[in-house]
Amino acid sequence: MNLILPAFMLERPPGLLIPYARENTVALFIREDEFGLRKYPPQCAADAQLGRWKIDRVLLFVVLVRLGRSDLTTYESWANVADPSVLRLFQKLAAQNRLDIHIVTDHIARTFSLDNPLRSAAAQLVAEVRRRHAWAPEEFERAQARLCTLYPSPPALWWACQEAALAEQSVRRTVKSPGAVGQ
Repeated sequence: MNLILPAFMLERPPGLLIPYARENTVALFIREDEFGLRKYPPQCAADAQLGRWKIDRVLLFVVLVRLGRSDLTTYESWANVADPSVLRLFQKLAAQNRLDIHIVTDHIARTFSLDNPLRSAAAQLVAEVRRRHAWAPEEFERAQARLCTLYPSPPALWWACQEAALAEQSVRRTVKSPGAVGQ
């Protein structure tokens, strides 16, 4: 990916996570100011996950990035996949093996490159959205507002996704070994 920053990105306030697609790749950009760079340790782990919720008929997806395993450096970006351009972004994300996360000020200050942890979830998202009817932007906003009352911050969303993943793993283990107790 060519690392020339688009002008719109430089106009955004610090603290935002911005997914950006160019050609056949998607990268995640965290907008920061020079002062904000101090909160990232020199050795900094990078993690990403895709949260999924269904409220009424709306599927809510949020891209989450966590740097340095810290609530202070956990970011969210909501995705209304009823918008075709957003769905195309996830199609590209599902096809790429690597994911770059850039911290940007007026330039790229740091880059993390990792095996794409969103690939499988993005592919599932695309398949699920194709089986549904689209919803209006107002429906998305209402559903998002409802979810934000339950999880009012990026760290709260992160931990809700972690709990859901653990619960899903537990269910899978239970299904694989039915009837082990009391036979």
